[in-house]
Amino acid sequence: MPRDLPLDTSATVTLDGSGKGTVILVPNVGQRWKDCLVSVAVSSSNNVPEFRFYKGNVAQSSLVDGTFTGNLNSSDALHNVVIPPGVPVIGVWANGDPGASATMSIRGMVTVP
Repeated sequence: MPRDLPLDTSATVTLDGSGKGTVILVPNVGQRWKDCLVSVAVSSSNNVPEFRFYKGNVAQSSLVDGTFTGNLNSSDALHNVVIPPGVPVIGVWANGDPGASATMSIRGMVTVP
């Protein structure tokens, strides 16, 4: 019988020389993520990074939400969305500090078999 457990996962990337970086988080086989809050942080923000996240792939039609201050921000845009197994949530930073660490965290619930 499926059960819900707390979800707390994250991924980190080092921003490249132009301040760009991408992370991907994916529910495992048999899991479904729901009631999620996405939060972001960078290790330095002399430049104000932009952040956007997508469900499925990086395309305008898959854009879920974003922020013009991609540091110490959060979004509940996935709160009423179920992320099925194998469907990635992709976070993309632009215009950040080259070499900064950028982290996207997802907290919510995960349904497991």
